[in-house]
Amino acid sequence: MAVQLKDSDTLGYIDGKKTETINVVTKDDVAKSNWFMLTLQNIGDFFTGIWDYITDGVQGWFN
Repeated sequence: MAVQLKDSDTLGYIDGKKTETINVVTKDDVAKSNWFMLTLQNIGDFFTGIWDYITDGVQGWFN
C-alpha cells in the first residue's frame, strides 16, 4: 500500500487517542488458521528464537 501526502498535509504523531475508524473491504475472503496450525506456528517460532539466540552467541565468540 502506498500513501502520498498532499502539499497542505502535515505529518503528526500518534498520541494514543482514537480519532477515526476506517472499514476495510477485501476482494476475497481471508483464510484464518485453526488452533492446531496456530500452535504449530508458535512452536516453530519458539525454536527459531532459540536457534537465533544460539547462533548470535556463537558469532559473538568470533567477533
